[in-house]
Amino acid sequence: MGNITQKNTLSKISNRIFNSSIRIKDEYTYFMNDYYTTKIDSNHINGGISSGVGSSEKYVTNDNIKISINYDITFIKLLRERQESLNEWVANINELKKELPHRQELKYDNYIFANDLQKKSFLKRFAPVEEELTLEELKYTCKVPSRISWGKRSYYMQDKLRTLFEKHGFENYKEHIQSLIKLLQKEKGICTSDLRTYLKVLDNDNQKILNQSDVTKEFYVNLTLSSCKEEHKMRNELVKESMEKKIKNKYLLPIYFTFTLGMKAGDMVMVKYGFKEDDIEWVEEFEWEIPDNFLSNYQVGQQIILPEDEIPIKIKYSQYDKWSDQYFEAIKKIPKVPEIKEKIFFSFNLDEKDQFNNFIENKINEFIDNRIIYEVNGLFGDYQLTEFINLK
Repeated sequence: MGNITQKNTLSKISNRIFNSSIRIKDEYTYFMNDYYTTKIDSNHINGGISSGVGSSEKYVTNDNIKISINYDITFIKLLRERQESLNEWVANINELKKELPHRQELKYDNYIFANDLQKKSFLKRFAPVEEELTLEELKYTCKVPSRISWGKRSYYMQDKLRTLFEKHGFENYKEHIQSLIKLLQKEKGICTSDLRTYLKVLDNDNQKILNQSDVTKEFYVNLTLSSCKEEHKMRNELVKESMEKKIKNKYLLPIYFTFTLGMKAGDMVMVKYGFKEDDIEWVEEFEWEIPDNFLSNYQVGQQIILPEDEIPIKIKYSQYDKWSDQYFEAIKKIPKVPEIKEKIFFSFNLDEKDQFNNFIENKINEFIDNRIIYEVNGLFGDYQLTEFINLK
């Protein structure tokens, strides 16, 4: 079994992970006390509560085995309450639907479709639905394309909700959208964010957590333990650094200015920078103040390349846009570092700290044992990147 380093012991790690759940519960309790005792305006909530938190830890044994620990803590009680509230809301909507007048079948004779795909798309969006409204349909309404700006996502969702209610025969869709939004303000499953966040309980990942968790527990932890050979990781990083340097040299011109007679600290100088593509170069300039003692290591007439830490952030961003796409496309071709990985799930309450810590520490120790066996048996393989090292 791996030995524990004194800097970051397993006990400290398990305690920090457990304390994340305590903070979630404390914030929830503090907020709820204020919410119901000081009459906070529910339309203008400051602060708020969280249904979970994620972070990572590093653990190194005396044998220099490095373990990456990524974890997510979920306040499963809150998600469970939101699920229950949505179940009740959908059941109520479907009872109301039974009272709606019967609708005549929609005729499509007057519609002209370019092809069957267009017709199917139209029917999917607008054709009346006789069956009951489902949570799956509700889940679909919170899927917002990335092209929709943050400021317009709420309107996009409400438009999808309007279409959903109209398909189910509800003319007073505004009333039902408001009844859905009001779920966020209920003490049961309260949400201090927006409707999209509230409906995330229906996502596949959260549904999986709900199904896996113990219904008697308030919290759920998802740990991912992973480890690789350090020499493999260093080899991967060196190849990436080499690729980045080569791609930058391909697209970026040096950032420099010429040291002229009389220049001194505090002077404002014009620094040249630019980009190149094929045989075309674009050169621009920005103003920069010479720091104290900066010129002491240079001679008059010399072209001085500006150090990385002196390049203004705005210029770095403009450069990044020129080379980053090519870089990320290139590193996709690099084989991933071989690693051993394990996922661990555990439900718990806050009065079970000892059980929690013992469980986490035992699982990490078991993982270390398995990792040692994995390496002894040569399962990390021979990670050679020769074809990338000399890449032009």
